[in-house]
Parts: sequence; C-alpha cells; structure tokens
Amino acid sequence: MHRRRLSQPFWHLVAALFLVPLAAGDDLNPPAYRGAALSTSAEWDFLTDQDPDAILPDGTSVPLVAGDTKPLLDAAFPAGAPHPSCGLFGDISWVGNTSNGGYRGGAAGDGGIVCNVPNWIDTEPEKQLRIQVTYAGPVPATAVFGFLGVPGSPDGVDVVPFGVVPDTDPGLPTGMSYFYADWRIYPNPDWEQVVVFVPQACFIDQLVIDTVSWALSTPGPVIFADGLETGDTSRWSAEIP
Repeated sequence: MHRRRLSQPFWHLVAALFLVPLAAGDDLNPPAYRGAALSTSAEWDFLTDQDPDAILPDGTSVPLVAGDTKPLLDAAFPAGAPHPSCGLFGDISWVGNTSNGGYRGGAAGDGGIVCNVPNWIDTEPEKQLRIQVTYAGPVPATAVFGFLGVPGSPDGVDVVPFGVVPDTDPGLPTGMSYFYADWRIYPNPDWEQVVVFVPQACFIDQLVIDTVSWALSTPGPVIFADGLETGDTSRWSAEIP
C-alpha cells in the first residue's frame, strides 16, 4: 500500500469522495485544443512498475507538454520528482498483462492513481481539461481538483464536469473498455490533481490527460467538439465522472 505525499486539502477531498458511490486511454478522442498555445498533454501506458510516488508518462503517441509550473511542482511533492507524474494511494498494485502493464485495484477497494499536472502561469480566466481512460473490469471513477499556487489550495476553484463519454475501437486491447471525460475549471488553476479511483478488480491500462488555458470571451475553435457548445449531448452518460 502506498500513499503519495500531496497537499493536505487533497486528502480531505478524497476521503469525502469515498463516502459516496463512485460513478463511472487509448487516444481515441484527442481534444481539439491539443497543441494550442497554453495547452499541456501527457500519456501514461504504465509499461513498467515505476516508483509508486513518481510514475512518469511513458506513452509515445501523445506529445509530452508541461507548463511552466513544472519546476515548482518538481520541488514540491515528492521533492525532486519530475512532473507531470502520478502516484498511488490505497490498495492498488502494478501487474503485467498482454497490454504490457497497468494497475489493478485490490480487495480493499480503496486504491487509486493521482496525477499532478503542471500548467502555464497565465492570465486566462478558465481551464479546459480532458481525461481519457482505458480499463478492464469495473468502471473507474474520476475527479479533478484545481490548485492556485504551489503547493497552493483548491479553495475557491470551481471544477465543473461535463459528462462521461464511452467509446469503442477495434484497436483497443482485447477485453478493454474506454471513456473520456471533460471538465471546465475556473478561476484558471496553476496546476491540477487528476484522480482515478480504481475499485477492486478494475485494471487501468492507459491514461491520457490534456489541458488548455482558455478565455471564453475570445474567438477560437470549438473546444470539446462533442456537443457541449451545440447542445447535442446524446453521447454523454448520466453519470458524473
């Protein structure tokens, strides 16, 4: 069992989330903003059993882009760990399988993966964030917390989820399922913690995280391109990610 050293407010939020039922990435749905100014992206394929306090992106299909809060997070938790990076909490362990590796939830049912994502220090009012998860077994739940400052605080930062969208593709590993989920965060945080709660017997095969700083008042491309702007949300589930 591992516990990552993270900011204290995070653990209160995680504890609260475990008191309610948990809702329910190969890169099937990259957001339209990937590669834009003030965007970040990272992919974890979990190919090897890395340091449980510093699980680094190891995927090659998504460009690794980190914002300029990276040096501040690198010096924070755990000290010296490169960012973006993930850590483990609760009953969860790495296992190898035909997709090369990933993390499986244990019998206690309280395991999870939490990732620190460094963004850009800028004046844009809002953050968009997308997570893509490829998994097998029970559906994992997800949560996002935005922090102002380093280590900073999530107080006063609103995180609004916009649905879970499952998808299928013949290229997914055998037996795997997939979904993506979007969030809108304001005021624009300097960094986020993305949490994947991994219930018993759930196996996490891949994780992709994209973010962008955004000003809604300025013209630009459609961000989500999945019905958020048009009102066609037929693909969304009724569950909160």
